[in-house]
Amino acid sequence: MTIITAVRTDAWDEAAFRGPLLHLWQSWRLRRKLRRLRHLEDRVLDDIGITREEVAWAACLPIGVNAALALQDRAKRRRKVEFERLYAFPPLRRAMPADGVDV
Repeated sequence: MTIITAVRTDAWDEAAFRGPLLHLWQSWRLRRKLRRLRHLEDRVLDDIGITREEVAWAACLPIGVNAALALQDRAKRRRKVEFERLYAFPPLRRAMPADGVDV
């Protein structure tokens, strides 16, 4: 084994070890920011586009999950459902002639 091969192997092992640790550290930092959302008023959370329940849900996610992205995705889906429910139009029905033959 040459010195170059040994250096490359050690660098790869370090990078493989650093990746998951970096991910956990970033998740921990995001969790700290999420905790700040708990102290905001409901009116402010509504302006942001999230609810207090969604913040509590995101805080309970496992540490390996990016809670900020999960919270954003959940709030986006909720707003989409609310929009569709508010602005949904009944399906258009075609008028059928009395004899049942389609015109």
